[in-house]
Amino acid sequence: MSRIEVYAYKGVLGIAGMADKPEDLEGVIVNPYTMPGNIGFLVKLNSIRFTKEAIEELRKIPKGNDGLGEIECFKPGDKEPVFGWLGGRMKAIQLSKIETSRDWNTSLLTDDLIDATLETSKGFMDMVDEALTSNQQ
Repeated sequence: MSRIEVYAYKGVLGIAGMADKPEDLEGVIVNPYTMPGNIGFLVKLNSIRFTKEAIEELRKIPKGNDGLGEIECFKPGDKEPVFGWLGGRMKAIQLSKIETSRDWNTSLLTDDLIDATLETSKGFMDMVDEALTSNQQ
C-alpha cells in the first residue's frame, strides 16, 4: 500500500497520493474515483505522511464557518481522526487561500504525525517554482 504525502513549500500545500488506483492508498475511507457522488478524499489521519513544514503550516489555518472546507481535519464522533480534501489524488493549493470547515481541528495535527524521513517531492517543488515564476512575468 502507498501512503499519501503532504508537503508545504513557498506558501503552497501539496497532497500526493502516489498510487495508480485509490484503493492502493493506505487509510482511504472515501474517494471520488470508486465511490460516485463523493467530491474528494477522506483518509485516516495516522496513515498520512506529513513533512514538518506541512504540519506547521496547517496548524496556522483558521477554522472556517461552513460545513465543508477545501481541506479537513477532524474526529468524527468516537472514530479515529481523519484528514480530507476536495479533489483528486494530487492537489496543490495556496495556503493563504485554503478554507476549512467549522469542524477543522488543528489540535489533531500533532508532532507524532511528522515523518522525519519524508522530503518534499522535487517534482512538487519544481511545479511550485515554475508557477511562481510564471506569475511574476
